[in-house]
Amino acid sequence: MFERAGIKLIDPGCGACIGAGPGISDDAEQVTISAINRNYQGRSGPGKLYLASPLTVMASAFVGKITAWHPDIFAQG
Repeated sequence: MFERAGIKLIDPGCGACIGAGPGISDDAEQVTISAINRNYQGRSGPGKLYLASPLTVMASAFVGKITAWHPDIFAQG
């Protein structure tokens, strides 16, 4: 299901620390959302970074923009 939605799952770890995997911006205009627990300017690249809960990060990945998670977000209506 995740792959069909275009989401790439990576092994858990501090990818931002070593510059591996998605979640790191390439330029100052990019915006990322992450659930990393340690952050300082430039750690995740030169772009804008929003910190959020893992559920909010997941919901945002599916919706395609920063979106708060709530229990009914994916309810079929």
